Amino acid sequence: MTKNDLEHLLIKKAIKGNVEAFSKLVKQHEQALFAHACFLSKNEKDAEDILQEALLKAFIYIKNFKGNSSFKTWLWKIVRNEFYNFKTSKKTPGNDLYLEDFAEIDNSNQKTPETQFFVEEQKKLLKHIISKLSQKYQEVIILVDLQEKSYEEVAEILEISIPALKSRLFRAREKLTEITLKNKKLF
Repeated sequence: MTKNDLEHLLIKKAIKGNVEAFSKLVKQHEQALFAHACFLSKNEKDAEDILQEALLKAFIYIKNFKGNSSFKTWLWKIVRNEFYNFKTSKKTPGNDLYLEDFAEIDNSNQKTPETQFFVEEQKKLLKHIISKLSQKYQEVIILVDLQEKSYEEVAEILEISIPALKSRLFRAREKLTEITLKNKKLF
């Protein structure tokens, strides 16, 4: 049985109310969903609340999952929508990006203290530069460049067209270049 076959089987069981099947479906995406909720809310506590609400809604509404996108993309959209619901109800500003939750930033397999220090410094610098972008630009940089999601998947998550995504990504990268050039002293 392939991974896709297993996922489809679990989805069918979850649609019928099988909590264990739903739990297995979510478990493989939970860390990435939490990192995304942290990025959006900029607060770990709020991210936990957002993710909990999003997963509850996903379980309740899984019967509406039509398979037009991947299950993972469907979950990402629910987390994003739940963040906007949360933001509207709470109006709490965040103050920190959780780039350390994005494992893709750390491509180093070496665990020497020097390497770890260098990677941590690069993460801090990247976090600082990205934090100067608006939320919509931060989001596309994180999803496309750091998490290496496909244009199709990101466009679906953000509910924008692929040309709109490419345009937003181009502007975000331009702004990152401007910020970097203005802050050469950081390097």
